[in-house]
Amino acid sequence: MGAYAELYMEQGSNFNNVINLTDDITNMNINISGYTVSCRMKRSYYSQNVSANIVCTISNTSAGEITMTLAAANTANLMAGRYLFDMKLVSPTNITTRPIEGIMTVTPQV
Repeated sequence: MGAYAELYMEQGSNFNNVINLTDDITNMNINISGYTVSCRMKRSYYSQNVSANIVCTISNTSAGEITMTLAAANTANLMAGRYLFDMKLVSPTNITTRPIEGIMTVTPQV
């Protein structure tokens, strides 16, 4: 199971969040060179449709750093409320893991 996080996204604003993947035992950064990453959010586990595909980029491979972003135009189209999100990481040998998952709360704009 991946780490659990509660994140906040402001409706109508740019969303930007940086995470660093570390080994649970050694607390050292995980080198994610050659990996691919994706992230999505849904209203519930049972939702047929994805509410948003959060853009994830590996910003520093040796530090295990991943940047999650979503443009203001995209956050403006989301209904305010609670969503579920998860991130999938695929290794160069095609092993898929979910390093982080949790709740994404979209706060309303005026």
